[in-house]
Amino acid sequence: MFSFLDTLAARGGASLHARGRAATVALLNELPLECTGPVLEIGCGTGETSVQLCGYGGTVVAADASALMLRSAVDRSKWCGVRPNIRPVRVSRDGKLPFATSAFAAVVIESVLAIQGSDTLLPLVREIGRVVKPMGRALINETVWMEETPRHLAEEINQRATESAGLIQAVVAPFDVHDWVELFEKSGLSLIRKQRLDDLESDNALKPECRSLIIRSRAFTAWRRLRALMTSEGVANEKRLKRALVELAPPCQCLEGILFVLEQGDQRE
Repeated sequence: MFSFLDTLAARGGASLHARGRAATVALLNELPLECTGPVLEIGCGTGETSVQLCGYGGTVVAADASALMLRSAVDRSKWCGVRPNIRPVRVSRDGKLPFATSAFAAVVIESVLAIQGSDTLLPLVREIGRVVKPMGRALINETVWMEETPRHLAEEINQRATESAGLIQAVVAPFDVHDWVELFEKSGLSLIRKQRLDDLESDNALKPECRSLIIRSRAFTAWRRLRALMTSEGVANEKRLKRALVELAPPCQCLEGILFVLEQGDQRE
């Protein structure tokens, strides 16, 4: 049976979030200069962003609920020569994180929160606030509904997305960017700034240490896709994946990608 996420894992799919790699570079540029502690990526997928994080030094904890995604992330880290810097951790789907309080200098998330169920989202956001160190950062790229989008239309789009790919486009509660900021702040994460991903400069500067990692990581993605296409099942799944991506495209401009730069302001010990 075709699985959208499993097919992405098999082919090393990466950068499917709004503005792709440009959004990731913008997110990474928001890491605090004094970020010397471990960094957590929640929903690491096939590990493209986790590998880039290794260019900033320190340990990267790559967390995902999918064993297939984690396996692909480990393979990517080996290919890119950063396996010793990455610690893969499989997490549960209930929003609970198996990490100590104040364990991370920063938490990174891309296109994960908005596709959570309503029963998982709030516990997960609270857990993010818990595991970030005081004055640490949570850097989040998400696609959210535009304020003027009719809610019934959002629900219809989510229904079609669920039927074609098995996941929603974006949760409807919280709905727009203002609702998301309110959710984060209730979880102890203060907004430093937010940016529409469509407004990003195309020539966002990239840290030099990351450039060679990105080249190797792109080669891994190309190799995994080629390997997947060498079987009849892989070819069939590729066609289904392309069809699902077309069906996932909303019929109007009703979603926007947002980079949230948040800080844990709690002064707990």
